[in-house]
Amino acid sequence: MKLKNIFTEIIITFAEKIRSMSYEQIARLELLNAVNNINTLADLNEFKDLIARFFAAKAQKEIDELWDDDKINENTINAWGEEHMRTPYRHA
Repeated sequence: MKLKNIFTEIIITFAEKIRSMSYEQIARLELLNAVNNINTLADLNEFKDLIARFFAAKAQKEIDELWDDDKINENTINAWGEEHMRTPYRHA
C-alpha cells in the first residue's frame, strides 16, 4: 500500500472519529492542542486571560438577555447586592 493511501485512510478514520465526538470532547482536544503551544509564563497568562474574557462575554450576553426580557432590572441587581449568602458556622 502506498504511503499516500495510508495517509488518506488515517485522515478518513480521524474525520469519522471526530464526527462521532461530542462538542465537549472536541473542545477538550482543541484545549489540549492550545495548551501544547504554551511555552512561557506570558503565554500562560495570555491564555488564561483569553479564556476569562470568553466566559465573561458569554455571561454578559446572558445577563443582557435577562435584562431585555424584563426578567431582571435595577431593583433585582440592588437586591442581589443586599443578599447575605455566607455559610452559617456553628460555634462549638
